[in-house]
This record gives sequence, C-alpha cells and structure tokens, in this order.
Amino acid sequence: MATDVTTLSKARRNLEHLCDDVCKRHEPLIITRKNGRHVVLLSLEDYRHFTGEQEPTSKELDSLYTDLEREEDA
Repeated sequence: MATDVTTLSKARRNLEHLCDDVCKRHEPLIITRKNGRHVVLLSLEDYRHFTGEQEPTSKELDSLYTDLEREEDA
C-alpha cells in the first residue's frame, strides 16, 4: 500500500475530491505543512477500525452535523 502525499495548499483546493478518494480507496493521505506539523486524512470508517471505536449511528451523525452547522452560523 503506497500512501499518497500532498501539500496543504493542494489539499485546500481539492478537499472534497480528496475526501471522496480517501473514503473510496480506504487509504490515508498525508498532508504536508511548511511548519513540519504534518497530518493524515483518514476516513471515519477506517479511523474507527484502527482505534476500535464503535461506529456512530446515523442519528448520532445527523445530530453532530446539525450541531456543527449551527456553530458555523453563529
């Protein structure tokens, strides 16, 4: 499994596509940053698998989404 790498600037421009690709392929994406504090983009499904956390219900995710939307509008 070859992990893909991109810069933060490129990730910003292509975030929706990158998220779709990470979820579809079930492979993480490393995002490099100038300050050396690099991050990994990983699907929620894969994150839950690696950490052993239980999958949230659809209702829990809908509630979380609503709460986040409310925060953005505030």
